[in-house]
Amino acid sequence: MTSLITGGTGFLGASLAREMTSKGEKPVLLDIAPNTRIIADVGDQVQLVRGDLSVLADVINVVRDYEIDEIIHLGGVISAAAEERPLGVFGVNFNGTLNVLEAARLFDVKKVIYSSSMAAYTTEGAPKRVREDWLRDPPTSYGISKVFSELWGLYYSRRYGLDFGALRFPTLIGPGRPWSTFAYASWIIQKAALNESWEIPVPPEARSPICYVKDGVLAIDALRRIHNPLSRIYNVGSISPSAQEILDEVKKSVPGAPLIFKPNEKVTKVIMSRTPPDLDDSLARQELNYSQNYQLATIVTDFLKEIAEHRAIYT
Repeated sequence: MTSLITGGTGFLGASLAREMTSKGEKPVLLDIAPNTRIIADVGDQVQLVRGDLSVLADVINVVRDYEIDEIIHLGGVISAAAEERPLGVFGVNFNGTLNVLEAARLFDVKKVIYSSSMAAYTTEGAPKRVREDWLRDPPTSYGISKVFSELWGLYYSRRYGLDFGALRFPTLIGPGRPWSTFAYASWIIQKAALNESWEIPVPPEARSPICYVKDGVLAIDALRRIHNPLSRIYNVGSISPSAQEILDEVKKSVPGAPLIFKPNEKVTKVIMSRTPPDLDDSLARQELNYSQNYQLATIVTDFLKEIAEHRAIYT
C-alpha cells in the first residue's frame, strides 16, 4: 500500500514519515516548501513531491502518478498564521481539504485520515474534559476550517463511500515544533535541550492541553488499522501541566537551563482568555484501541533524548 502524507515535511508529517519508514514503508510526502533537513535521516526512504494543496491539479497529479492508496492529510496553515490572514489561507485550509477528498474520489483512494484539532470546539462554558459531541462553534478561522473539513469528509463518506476518519489533536509538542502561541510547552523543553536562553512568554500558572508527537503518530497508526471506523471522528487525549511544572520537570535533567519567565502581554492574553479544556479520548480507546503512552515525565525524557541523538536536525 502506498501512502501520501500532505504537509509531509511539517512537524507531525516528518514524525509520521519517520515511524512509517521504520516499518519498511516508503510514504510519499507532499509539501509546498519541503523542509529536507527535518527528514534528513530518512530522506532516502521517502518520495518527496513539491506541490500546493490549494491547486487541484497538484493533488491529482501526485495521487495519480504514485498510485496512492491512502491519504493522511496533515497539510495546512497553523492557527496563529491563520488568524493573521484568515482570507489568505482559505485556499489551503478549506479548498485544500476539498481537493484531497476529490482526488481520493476520482482515483478510488481507499482511505483518508484528516488531522483536526481541539480548535474545532467551543471553549466558552466547556466542561473540564470535552467529548466529541461537545459544541463546535469555534471562535477562530483555524477552528472553522477544521469543522468545515470534518463535515466535508463525512459528506464524502456518506455520498461516495470514502473511508474517512479524523483525529482532533490538542497542541502537539516535540522536537522541531514551530512556534505558535500554544506551543510554549514544546519550546521550554527544546530550548533547554539546546542550552539556548529563552524568555518564557507566559506566566508560570499558564496551562494548555498538550500531547507528545509520538502519541499523535500512534493515534494515526491506530486509525489507519481500522476500516470504516464506527464514529469516524476521535479526540486524541491530552494533559495540561502548568508552564512551571514543565520547567520544573525539565530542570531535573537540565538543572542549568537558561530559561526565565517573562510573560508577553499579547501571548498571555490569548492563553488566559482562550485556554481549551482537556480532550476525553475514551472513544478512541474503545473503538481504535488507542492509548496515550506519554505523560509529562516521559515526554521530557524522550524529548531530550531525541534532541541529543538528532541535534543537527533541530539546530
